[in-house]
Amino acid sequence: MSQCKGSVKGDKCGICDKSIGNKDLGIQCELCEQWWHSGCVKIPKDVYKVLGKMSNLHWFCEACNSSARKVITSLTKLSDRMSKMETDLKVNKGECVKLTREIRMFDAAAKEGNG
Repeated sequence: MSQCKGSVKGDKCGICDKSIGNKDLGIQCELCEQWWHSGCVKIPKDVYKVLGKMSNLHWFCEACNSSARKVITSLTKLSDRMSKMETDLKVNKGECVKLTREIRMFDAAAKEGNG
């Protein structure tokens, strides 16, 4: 998460469309990279300070947070489906091994009967 007192490029806030100046508390969304005044996105100053100190905390704007939630939900569903498919594949592989053994037994019995 990028956080600074004013952005170098003079970026504008995604809500109020005003520049984020040197004396403003600005925060950048980690996904869309849009800058926001911390006050415009209702981040209290004490929370803003904590966000700046914690490298493992991430901040997303409202739109990106909603999109990220949808992506995470989809990934979770896909992971569940993949786990089920892997389980089914193991079962099917076991059935194939069993059928292969039976075919070999029948094949061997047929050769003995013809021999």
